[in-house]
Amino acid sequence: MKINLISILLFLVLAHTTYSATTYRARLKSAQIPFESLPNDIIAECLIGFILLLINFVYFSSFSLNKISHKKHFAQRTYETLRNHPEFMTFNHRLNPNVNKISNDQNNTIKQIKNTK
Repeated sequence: MKINLISILLFLVLAHTTYSATTYRARLKSAQIPFESLPNDIIAECLIGFILLLINFVYFSSFSLNKISHKKHFAQRTYETLRNHPEFMTFNHRLNPNVNKISNDQNNTIKQIKNTK
């Protein structure tokens, strides 16, 4: 993605907004005035700079976008394998025979304890 001059200027606008907010908070703190909110001009500068930066990225990145075609990928697959996702398969779940064996052993010991009372 190319970074153009407008993007750099908008980043500088956002950097100026953060600098302004930081100095405003520092001045309030040095004057021992409680902080309530930022002034409206700082908030407006931040919102306008952020929105323009987003519009700039979307506008200039839209020139290099390509269409995605899955025809080649799905032409090789059958209907049975379309929803097959082996990366999501798990083999360590409640139906694991080792887990059931442990729980049965625990149940047997609980029954033995109840019988001895």
